[in-house]
Amino acid sequence: PLRPGYSPAFTAEIDELCTGPHAKAVKAFIQAEMAKMNGELNGLERCKDILIESKLDERAWGFHEGNDTLTPTNKLKRPVLLAKYIAQLKALYAANGEPTNANEKWPGEQ
Repeated sequence: PLRPGYSPAFTAEIDELCTGPHAKAVKAFIQAEMAKMNGELNGLERCKDILIESKLDERAWGFHEGNDTLTPTNKLKRPVLLAKYIAQLKALYAANGEPTNANEKWPGEQ
């Protein structure tokens, strides 16, 4: 049973908003809001791009026990996260002018 929180219909709507026809607009809006804060940060601290996890739990969290990315004590499972998102992260770096080279190994890669 669901604990008190957001309904499955609400989280499904968020998923549709973030992955459907409005996905680019949602990402652009979030990036524009983040850009407002980038001015206060040093170069290496600034966010260049983002991945949006739209599969939310009833708390509206993208990382949760249900998708095995969070422990029962709410700690991130970093190796699991890297394995889950490595291809998307590499694509993001490449799209932003920092492609990986063939010999580069990321943490957890064989």
